[in-house]
Order: sequence, then C-alpha cells, then structure tokens
Amino acid sequence: MKIAGGLKQVRTIVWDTEGNMLVAESSRGISVHTFGDDGCISSSSMLISGAQLNHGLALSPDGTTLYASGETAVYSWTYDPVARTISNQKTLISGISSGIHCKYLHYTVSFFELSQSSRRSLLLLLLLLLLLLLGGVCP
Repeated sequence: MKIAGGLKQVRTIVWDTEGNMLVAESSRGISVHTFGDDGCISSSSMLISGAQLNHGLALSPDGTTLYASGETAVYSWTYDPVARTISNQKTLISGISSGIHCKYLHYTVSFFELSQSSRRSLLLLLLLLLLLLLGGVCP
C-alpha cells in the first residue's frame, strides 16, 4: 500500500500529537502531512525549507517543541500541531565537527522495555515502512 509519493532522501519520520506526519528529507527540509479518512495523505506542506536539516527530527514528549539537526548544528522551534506551524527558532548546539558521523552512538532497546504507546508507535512505523515497500493504493 502506497501512503506517500514524491518524498526524496527521507531521513526521519515522526508523528505529532494530532496524527500529522513530519518528514525530514535530506535535500529539502521538513514537511508536514495530514491524512484523510481513507488513510491516504490529504495535504502536504513544507514546514521548514532548508537542505541543512538533514539528520535528525524529534518532538518533545508534550509535542510542542520540534528538534531538528544538520551536519553541524541542532535547532529547536515552538511547534503548534493543530496549526502545523513553527516559531521561535533557537540554535541549541553549533560547531559540531563534520567528521562526527563515525562517532554516533547507536542504542538497542528491548521492545518490551518501551512504554505501551512507544511500542504502538514503533509498530505503526514498521507497518508504514512495510506498506511503502509493497507499493500502494493511494494516488
């Protein structure tokens, strides 16, 4: 089942508290997508344009702060999931060495050590990835 088309070099996908999908694309920036009753994307827009935001994407637990990183910096914004808007950009970390890629730490977490909502989110993400790999039904 195809859910989204036209995405290029996807680095990270997260869902906000309203069920919107935020996507970090290496060469474009961060886009936000809403879903219709049929489960297909009903609208898409660029939340933040910028090829420099090409590494990570996360939301605070309450969903009101968006974090994104590039090769040399980490940023945050106040995020409104209902309006799908950002404000108050802050640079949290700057001057990261471009050679840091080889030094990233990777953590393995037992599935059952995660909270029930985290397990549900992980399963939904795995289902979405499987559906994207199999083709799709959305136009």
